[in-house]
Amino acid sequence: MKKYVVLAATLALTLTGCTGTPSGGSSVQPPLTQNSIPSAGDTVQTATPTPTAVPTTTPTISRNARGNISKKVGQAAIWKAPNGEVAVTFTVTSISMDVTCPYPGLTPTQPKGHTVVMSFDIETTPAVAQMQTQKWWTMQYWKAIAENGTTANGDPVDSFCLDFDQRLPSTIGPAEKVTGRLAFDVPSGTGTLIFVPPASNTGGWEWTYPQ
Repeated sequence: MKKYVVLAATLALTLTGCTGTPSGGSSVQPPLTQNSIPSAGDTVQTATPTPTAVPTTTPTISRNARGNISKKVGQAAIWKAPNGEVAVTFTVTSISMDVTCPYPGLTPTQPKGHTVVMSFDIETTPAVAQMQTQKWWTMQYWKAIAENGTTANGDPVDSFCLDFDQRLPSTIGPAEKVTGRLAFDVPSGTGTLIFVPPASNTGGWEWTYPQ
């Protein structure tokens, strides 16, 4: 009987020694206490992302050596009033070469050689009232330059080549939409037509022909 008691005591001591540090050397994490748990009144600091600045760019207007803006058929041109508001938006919708005039008796007695007809879509805004003049499309504001750079003498606009109901009106008021055509008598079959109105202090616009 005493033998069994000794064995039981030895076994109990052995089991007690196995309840220390687990194998592998890892330690048991201490339990969370009341001080280690954030309370509802605690302020949690979070990182605030810094906004990235978006660069702003102002579009630049490309001008040629004559200080004008080169346009192609179908490209809109914008003409602004002195206060910076858009006053006129106009587009050359077609350029026709060597057009036969319906009134040959009224055309210049000594034509320069080629008749070029340009078709326009024009829309104005109330800002047109601020312009110096509303008679823009008359012949004195146009010039023709040949492919070799020579400027044609005289006014290139042929005022008698087109029917009256086809001609672009010389005066266009505020808040109007207009379609019409202008005919030009030019010496060269290849060149540039330039429009520089008096109310524009930033140059004019150019279209090469043919297109």
